[in-house]
Amino acid sequence: MTLEAVQPGETRRMQFSIPVEELRFYDVISQSLMVEEGCYIIGAGTSSANILIKTEIQIPGKKTGQRDFSSKDT
Repeated sequence: MTLEAVQPGETRRMQFSIPVEELRFYDVISQSLMVEEGCYIIGAGTSSANILIKTEIQIPGKKTGQRDFSSKDT
């Protein structure tokens, strides 16, 4: 992907792909990397405090459900 400066007042359309593997996290229960099923919000802007556009995508995967990590097995 080539990045070019966008001039003030100029608009451009861009398209990019995010591999599903980039959404993985390490699950301590299954001790493996996984993608959790759900709605993901992708946003773009000048900073994380100034999101100018966003879209929602539905990702298939596994449901982890709620987990209780407050107690420790001995």
